[in-house]
Amino acid sequence: MKKLTIAYLIFLPITILAQLDIKNNSVTKSDLDVLYKGIVNNITISGLDHDTSLKLTSATGQVLQFKKDNVPNSFFVKADYANIDTLKVYQADTLLLTKIYEVKSIGNPVPQIGRIKDNSVTIQEILKDPTINVIIPDCYYDHGFRVIRFKTSLLRATGDTIKTFGLTHSNQLTKGQIKIINGLKAGDKIEFTEITATCNDCALRRLDPLTITIRE
Repeated sequence: MKKLTIAYLIFLPITILAQLDIKNNSVTKSDLDVLYKGIVNNITISGLDHDTSLKLTSATGQVLQFKKDNVPNSFFVKADYANIDTLKVYQADTLLLTKIYEVKSIGNPVPQIGRIKDNSVTIQEILKDPTINVIIPDCYYDHGFRVIRFKTSLLRATGDTIKTFGLTHSNQLTKGQIKIINGLKAGDKIEFTEITATCNDCALRRLDPLTITIRE
């Protein structure tokens, strides 16, 4: 029994360190090795109990400790304009972990219908999720943008106007809009303009117009 206890104590630190990791909670997949410029990346050290002696360093950016007791081992990292950064975790003066990150810029948010990235859609695809969402192409930043209003125009394939609607104060197509969309033909178009979005930490933002074409 004594030998088993000694073996357990020997291997315990190895187990703890094997679980140690750096997580970026500002991206949609926190285990991705990416930091984004122009924001404060919310970093946590997982695999350890709350430890006030932990220190995080950045090779090219700036690190600020997040002083909230309910978010232990948390830091803010402001990435610089380098393409690569190295984060290191210290416990007192002991280096526990080194992790290399790619530093990327955040692109412009753009609107899309539902989860459809193609601008040629079927009526059934629209009806499945009649929502105007916001994405940032090729970006994992958890931006939190949501559409709060937009205008809609329905057009024939010839360019003739079928119906125009004023501002819709939502990110959802209305029942009246859906009713007319349900009768559109292949080649007809839907134009969304004056699309306005916001997020928790940003001001209102006008997005580029979105035009989608109906296909069979």
